[in-house]
Amino acid sequence: MGFQVQGSLAEVAVAEEYNATPALAFGSGAAGIAATNWTRLRITRFNGGLDKNFFESNELRSDRETAAMLAGNRRADIDISGELGPESHMHLLRQLFCIATDPWVDDATANEWTLNPGTLPPSGGLCFSKGFVDLDSFYVLKGGRIDNMSFDFPQEGTVTFGARVLCTAEEAVSATPPYAANPLIEPEGDPFESNLTTIKMVTYNAAETLANFLSGAAFSAAETACAGGRMSVGNTADGNSYVLNSYSRYSIPFGRRRVEGSLNFLYTADTHYTDFLAGTEKAIEISFVQGSYYCKMILPRVKYTGRPALDIQGEQGIRYDVPFRALRHPVVGKSILCKLKNNKTTFVLGRA
Repeated sequence: MGFQVQGSLAEVAVAEEYNATPALAFGSGAAGIAATNWTRLRITRFNGGLDKNFFESNELRSDRETAAMLAGNRRADIDISGELGPESHMHLLRQLFCIATDPWVDDATANEWTLNPGTLPPSGGLCFSKGFVDLDSFYVLKGGRIDNMSFDFPQEGTVTFGARVLCTAEEAVSATPPYAANPLIEPEGDPFESNLTTIKMVTYNAAETLANFLSGAAFSAAETACAGGRMSVGNTADGNSYVLNSYSRYSIPFGRRRVEGSLNFLYTADTHYTDFLAGTEKAIEISFVQGSYYCKMILPRVKYTGRPALDIQGEQGIRYDVPFRALRHPVVGKSILCKLKNNKTTFVLGRA
């Protein structure tokens, strides 16, 4: 009787199909990635892999049996969950925000990274190795594009994320990982502590500058009655681009960027309800913190999209959610910015 493979021994690594010379085509997979350039992906869940459609023959037979079952398109989609940290998921954030900088290095201020979202994703996609080390079975999923990534920040605990990734294909199972005997690059730092998260909100200013948003000068004091929240950044990825003579996706193009979320408040004032009724737009800065490191999600222009429900549901203190949608700022030109500080000055993408 064989032993059961354990999730506690699973190992997931990530790299990018880096697009420098010599060029790697999107979806080229592990072949062009240096064995020393794989990073451990810190996860709590990694669901997904290769799946494919089947079509049965519609032939009518006197014996009433099905004559054939034919293969159709393949897809390799992944749902990833984890605890967000200062440098543990930079590959995902780079692809989420379409940062095509080559090579990728930090800003003029050491260890700070500004993610000003691009229009097109990097030409190379994400590449994942999913390994079951107790069975020596390793699967590589290639050509990954991030459809959506959500961030949850409860009143206490860790800041968590969930990412939906669409891939072009999965390579054949191997007894050795693509990084062979080389150690994985280990991200430093603990996850962000959610109870240290700060929320800053100001009235929307159409003339505010990019520099003031990034420096924090556009914002004032932190909200004192916010008890948590959730936000998501979506790329509206199209997973239906197939061509003849192929089972795999040809490409994974993006639609409109969509940034939305909800903040939970203790009911201490009518401010947010009044703003909702008046249609007042806001700007929001959400800062995740771990020691001297941080990740700031900056939304320069936000519209409340639902009624803050001031409902009486019992004898306990009343709280309510404020749902929102981020919009393009006329000066910044974006609906979201991200600023990250960690212990890195350069970032390894993958290519040999």
